[in-house]
Amino acid sequence: MPHFSRFGAPGLRCTLIGAATVCAIPLAALAADVAPSAQGAQKLGGVFAQYLGKDAATIAVEGDHYAVSLDLVKLVAPLAAEGISVDAPPVKADLIEQSDGAWRITRVDYPPIAFHFKDGVSSIHVDGYKFGGVFDPAIYGFRNAEQTMDKADVQAHTPQVDETISIAPTHAAMTGAAAPGGGFSGAWRQEAGQMTIFVTPKKQDQAAQPAPITIKIGGLASGVTLDNLRMRELLDLWAFFVAHPNRAALANDEEALKTKLRALIPLADKLEESFAVQSVEVDSAQGSVKLGDLKGRFGAERFPSKGDAEVHFAAGAITPPPGVIPAGLSDLVPTSIDINVKYGGYDYAAAAQEAINDIHLAGEGPVVSDADRAKIPAQLTGGGPIVFTILPSHIAAPRLDLSVEGSFQVFGARPTGKVTLKARNFDKTIDAIKGAGQQIATPQLIAALTLAKGLGKSDPDGSLTWVAEYGADGAIKVNGLALGKAPAP
Repeated sequence: MPHFSRFGAPGLRCTLIGAATVCAIPLAALAADVAPSAQGAQKLGGVFAQYLGKDAATIAVEGDHYAVSLDLVKLVAPLAAEGISVDAPPVKADLIEQSDGAWRITRVDYPPIAFHFKDGVSSIHVDGYKFGGVFDPAIYGFRNAEQTMDKADVQAHTPQVDETISIAPTHAAMTGAAAPGGGFSGAWRQEAGQMTIFVTPKKQDQAAQPAPITIKIGGLASGVTLDNLRMRELLDLWAFFVAHPNRAALANDEEALKTKLRALIPLADKLEESFAVQSVEVDSAQGSVKLGDLKGRFGAERFPSKGDAEVHFAAGAITPPPGVIPAGLSDLVPTSIDINVKYGGYDYAAAAQEAINDIHLAGEGPVVSDADRAKIPAQLTGGGPIVFTILPSHIAAPRLDLSVEGSFQVFGARPTGKVTLKARNFDKTIDAIKGAGQQIATPQLIAALTLAKGLGKSDPDGSLTWVAEYGADGAIKVNGLALGKAPAP
């Protein structure tokens, strides 16, 4: 989507909300406006040509500002061979140069846009769009910006499905500054009101007509924080692609392309992403499923590199459709889920370097040959053991209360490590399963639960704890008791 904020900052995951930013005291207030000139318009046009292509943007002097008009049709024209085109009027913005070298950018419209693909079309309609921000070429990004929309409607049509997405008022904010490492550090925050998604699958061949699905979300928020993002290198690569618009041109300058790709490893010293979704309801032919609030977080150091990454997911009460859960098991449906996992050992940098080394653009064959492609996953996992750590996690229901933590590593065919599982009121969990009837509570399952109860270690609070240890020889111990013999090597 053509947000001017993406000219100097990375696009955000949620394209409808976009990149934006707000400062309590705008930095633009510290600098004076510079009167526009014909020479300034020519210079600005050169910058846009470098990053968007020749004739994609026109710049004119209007009063105290430069009027920029972006031609999306020309911008997307190089993708025509891939079956991609766009129908849209020019996107316009006003730019005012500041005495400190920054630029104030405002935009108050968002024209309807339709994208055409080989197998479908999508369209975007936005009401009440406003954007304002201060772009600083010295940091290759926005010092601050803010974006709001009263409403956004998106439609997508393919031979398989029709989709309609409607989002109520949205707000996005962003701040950015120069990082000590020479890159760009910034934070983005987006919030949106109610979202409704209609999905209508289309009948395929002789199959029955699929039922439509409706997803309603009470509200959502997401955020991204980046430290020392290689923004200059990203824009340099972007300009390189603009200057080399096809494979043949890239092939003639292949080593330069590889050098620019290698400069992006790692892309950022730190990456953190989070989301929070309120009140999710899914209506389908099977009935309505309701979820409480959902939350998630992803964090990584020197992304992508060999550092650890951490994932957090939490969910509120789950309400399945009536009749789906067998009688007696409804008290086992979670009312809260909190899962925390950390993993490391994957050498993303080595895999990326291998992939770059294996790029060969001459001719019309695969960019990376089949023989070379196999080297990439080998580099990803070849640097040492893959380590998974289950940080304290918890699942709770009226008759289910489980906590788990531990860690294990994989190096070779067999994992090694230790995982601790604690169950509170385990007898209530067994009683709930027994009450579900013989189709669920089979003799084998009841025997397994009885064995588990016998292996559990009783704690002073009445809970049961199992400590499972996995040895390098394949042997498994639970609370120090070996389960069977170690498998043959």
